[in-house]
Amino acid sequence: MIETKVFKQTQKEYFNIILKVQFKRRWWIIALLILFSAYNFFKIEEESAKIVWVLFPIVYIIALYFQNRWFAYSKKNAIFFNERKLFFDENMMRFEIENKTTSEVLYSNIIEIKQLENCWMLYIAKHQFIHVPKNIFYKEEDFERFKEYINQ
Repeated sequence: MIETKVFKQTQKEYFNIILKVQFKRRWWIIALLILFSAYNFFKIEEESAKIVWVLFPIVYIIALYFQNRWFAYSKKNAIFFNERKLFFDENMMRFEIENKTTSEVLYSNIIEIKQLENCWMLYIAKHQFIHVPKNIFYKEEDFERFKEYINQ
């Protein structure tokens, strides 16, 4: 079994990741709201209605931002921010968390892999992912082997 460096995800990193995912998932709704607002802004003559159509997309984006911020900084998510170490072999990966919790995940349970510039998001459910930074490997060979295993 190959082991990695100890790593820790910060609340700010987690917030940035989930915010990026939410905006990628909902970009088309935001674009439609903005287009619909612009169309109605020029079609509607009543000023109060124009204000509503202009403010609605802005309020939606702000609400999305604060909803994700509240979730990322919630005390109930404290386990996400503990130090952990990853062990992996050809069948599974195992996380050891600083409070002595161990979690094992078979590669076959990964339903989707999203790659960001500095980490992977390994989805084990539709909205639940495992964050794996790319800079936690001791050797380049370990990094390459891990990429092979998660992409089987």
